[in-house]
Amino acid sequence: MTLSDFASKLDTPKKKRVKGCDGFIAKCPAHEDSNPSFAVWESLDGWLHVNCQAGCTEEKILSALGLCQEDRRAAPVEMAAKRTPTFTYVDAEGKPVFEKQKFYKQDGKKTFVLRLPGAKKAGVVEQLPTWRHILYNLPAILKAIESGKEIWINEGEKACDALIARGLVATCQPAGADGGAPQTKWLDVHTQLLSGARKVVIVADRDEVGEAYAKYVGAQLAGAGASIRVVQSATTAAKDDAFDHFQAGHKTDDFLTREDLETITTRPPAVVTPRYRPPEDPNRPKIQKASDIQPLSVDWLFKPYFPKGMLSGIEGDPGVGKSMICAAIAAALSQGRQMPWSDTPGQVGRSVLIHTEDSASYVTVPRLLHFGANLDMVDVVDEAFALDDRGFKWLREMLHEARPLFVSMDPVTAFLDATKATAGRNPVDVHGVMKRLNDLAAELGCAFICLRHLKKSASGNPIMDGIGEISIIGKYRSAMQLRKDPDDRSPFPKVIAAHVKSNIGRKGKSFGYRIEPRDGSDGTKAEDEAFELYWLGHNDETADSLAERALSRKTVKGANRGEDAVAWLDRTLREGPIASNSLFEMAKSAGISRNALFDAKKERPGRYVSKPGKVRGEWEWHLVEIGWAPRPDQGGDEDDGYDPYTDYE
Repeated sequence: MTLSDFASKLDTPKKKRVKGCDGFIAKCPAHEDSNPSFAVWESLDGWLHVNCQAGCTEEKILSALGLCQEDRRAAPVEMAAKRTPTFTYVDAEGKPVFEKQKFYKQDGKKTFVLRLPGAKKAGVVEQLPTWRHILYNLPAILKAIESGKEIWINEGEKACDALIARGLVATCQPAGADGGAPQTKWLDVHTQLLSGARKVVIVADRDEVGEAYAKYVGAQLAGAGASIRVVQSATTAAKDDAFDHFQAGHKTDDFLTREDLETITTRPPAVVTPRYRPPEDPNRPKIQKASDIQPLSVDWLFKPYFPKGMLSGIEGDPGVGKSMICAAIAAALSQGRQMPWSDTPGQVGRSVLIHTEDSASYVTVPRLLHFGANLDMVDVVDEAFALDDRGFKWLREMLHEARPLFVSMDPVTAFLDATKATAGRNPVDVHGVMKRLNDLAAELGCAFICLRHLKKSASGNPIMDGIGEISIIGKYRSAMQLRKDPDDRSPFPKVIAAHVKSNIGRKGKSFGYRIEPRDGSDGTKAEDEAFELYWLGHNDETADSLAERALSRKTVKGANRGEDAVAWLDRTLREGPIASNSLFEMAKSAGISRNALFDAKKERPGRYVSKPGKVRGEWEWHLVEIGWAPRPDQGGDEDDGYDPYTDYE
């Protein structure tokens, strides 16, 4: 059905432009209407659209006219003798957004239909709320703005392509021109898309509509800071544009200047908004110029070890005092005291201790009391939870309620394990979890410290020695590593706190402390098993040197263990084979582990062998009596100077 056919069914219809399209207004056929409240128009999608300001539905309106949805489809169109091209609009990255196709109606008038890329039917594009918020040839336009290249504006895509074919940058918006209401076609968003353009040439079609439209667009862009020039085709036929200009054999320099259309009426200075870009994927990473980023100085809880608004870490073996140090920090903040290992003046603030390995009643609160904390300034959580969306919601709510200056999470791996347990077979993005913790610290402006155990086997590279993924320490901006002094063999060895990582400044000096039973001066009894933390001042130890000493001590200890096992096996097996289980028990009584026996067997290949014993199912260890076996007159003791590898018969 044509627009005219539809209008013939209405009461006193009057022609009127509706939403930039041909249309009619009339009295609504679906309700008693004294003043025209109804509108119908033919949109670029090839359908007739209706609207009643009183709220009558589309179905009710069509029913009152005896029509159905199919009647809203505009009358069939006949293709022109020569098929017209399809114009594709793309976004800033060149991805197709929609296609525009020109057709000719049976009465000879042209019309345009829109469709999604590759779609066979039109009529779905207008459902996209931002389909008009785009310019033709957009990627080239944005590049031209960056480089300061001249941009040509036309009414239609065909004229744009004629200019593009000659090496120029040209564009238009998708809805055509309107001389009476150009603001319904050229939108503010189009001006924003061209924000930053230096030189703009507008080609006005040769009719009143084209000239009015060109004047309006020029005024908008001039207000945004562009230098404007308005031209027309050197041909003189009505509606001629750039395509007709070149079709007649004219060149780019032959366009006629229309200075009268460049006259800009006095208007308030335009507010130049940042250049608009079409909506993008919200998850796409943002890129910024370094010059747009404001450098900031670090705010410290305790300089240079623990910054505010960032994630930090404390790592160490069990028993080195990780959570005890956190309790001491919380107590100091509750009273505004300075920590002995930092020059940062004392400051007062709340703390949240999220410690899952210590009982709040038996350990955490007694420690706080011993360190002289104001308990009203400390909040405690003693259970782990998954750091999924729900867990982060809980954590964020708790911390926003407490507004702490300091948060400690002990151990962070317990929360990551809980997250993995709830995720099932789905992989957990540990890096993403740690980033969310860091973002939460920045949001609250607090020092957020994660505690973590070290691996049983030292690697010699301290930054790699923490349990779990490397992305854990990777998100720390600063980290401390606590190790017992490998050379201190006392019952309560000194612990050294070394600054193992700092992304925000020079590493601080290491400091030491010792954890010993209290002397009873505070009223505690020996059976209370209460311990005191004694600070020992700074030292020149580094995380690398400390890890190297620890690894060296372990290597020497392992070597000695192996030699002890060799000597013991030589003495024990000299009298004859021994059943495996009996040998293991004898070694255990002698302070030699089962693993040490196997280490000795591996280090001395062929010296000790296992064979089936006299009892079925039992194996025996044998000392192989070959040329280099221990001599009977020398017991093989490691202290008698006998070397079974060089002294043999």
